[in-house]
Amino acid sequence: MGTEYKITPRNLGSLELADVCLADFWYLSKLRFHAPFNNFGAALFNDCQKMQEAMLGHYLEKDNCLPKQFAPFCDVKARVDVNKHWSKFGYRHESGVWLYGSPDEVLRRADDSVVIWDHKTAHPKHEQGTDRFRPQYEVQVTGYGLIAEVGLKLGRVSAGALGYWDLQHQAVIDNPGKFIRDGMLWGGLRAKGIRHRDRLFAHRHSS
Repeated sequence: MGTEYKITPRNLGSLELADVCLADFWYLSKLRFHAPFNNFGAALFNDCQKMQEAMLGHYLEKDNCLPKQFAPFCDVKARVDVNKHWSKFGYRHESGVWLYGSPDEVLRRADDSVVIWDHKTAHPKHEQGTDRFRPQYEVQVTGYGLIAEVGLKLGRVSAGALGYWDLQHQAVIDNPGKFIRDGMLWGGLRAKGIRHRDRLFAHRHSS
């Protein structure tokens, strides 16, 4: 009896990494990509993402757009009303594979097209050409885009975005007293290095 193969775009994208090991991929697939002892820092990154989502939501509610730091996606006007839980955000690809996941943000632009947005709490490395995970991230946002457009019929997906939030740790190191308020240490997260991904979706709308 056959069993439907299910995978997230992020895990699928690991096949694009330069140092991918197909044997490792097979074993991880059998483990549903829940490798043991692989949750280091998960709670901290989850908390950071909640803050980033709150900040993005603040701008959308206040201005119905995003400030210049989020270029070239300043024309985003609202969040799309969709259930982003992994059990609801998915569809069966024409290959027969069930794609599913939990996108960080599904956003509506001024032209009513959709942007898939993935928050990254990291120092952006794309400017130096050293981001080894870039191919995986590209597959990730593209896969979420397919789910949104083809599977859930949310409208035309015009782009995917990698929204880097760069922790300004050096500023704290250089002048720690400046960042202590009421006994708490405040380290700033700066929106930086938004990766424009229009080209990944353009081929589907060129005709």
